[in-house]
Amino acid sequence: LGIVTVLVALLSLTLVSGTFAKYTSTATVQDQAKVAKWQVKAGQGSDLTDISAASVTSFTATLFQNAVYELDANTVTTTADTEVAQGSKIIAPGSGSKFVVDLENDSEVTADAVVTLKATGSTIPAGMLLKFSFTNNGTDWAELSGDLVAPTVNLPHTTGNTGSVTVYYMWAFENSVDATDTALGIAQSDITLNVEVTFTQVD
Repeated sequence: LGIVTVLVALLSLTLVSGTFAKYTSTATVQDQAKVAKWQVKAGQGSDLTDISAASVTSFTATLFQNAVYELDANTVTTTADTEVAQGSKIIAPGSGSKFVVDLENDSEVTADAVVTLKATGSTIPAGMLLKFSFTNNGTDWAELSGDLVAPTVNLPHTTGNTGSVTVYYMWAFENSVDATDTALGIAQSDITLNVEVTFTQVD
């Protein structure tokens, strides 16, 4: 009987001890973040288009200028070519001009911008020696037989978030193609230039 009593007491103590309180602590935390803003613009001067906006696939810019300038040693000067009609968005052999594509990064990340003169979508009359340059240094000229890509413009997300690319174009005198140039002048064919701007977040 004594042994049974001890066993019952031990069993009871075990069952009761399982109901005693224990230390326990629980805590949670929540935090929030937002997706970094992506907003980039292209255009000219104050006329900039937010090309990051939904469904926007184009921007406004005047590529062929009303002002036509003289050439000097394969560079476009700042002297108006008075031998060519001004204010008509035309170009003639021995003249040239330039246009600027302005860029702005209003994002919360740094972006690189690349301006490309696209062969696809552009129309240069056959035989016309229209050439383009991003430097106007007298030697860096190329026809639009393929895409011409300007140097990358880095646009921080802080100070210095704007930039631009200047594109020079010229129709140089080539005595060997006078007959072709003359035929082009008689036909007065249209010239179309397609320019693409691509912004990419910097890794």
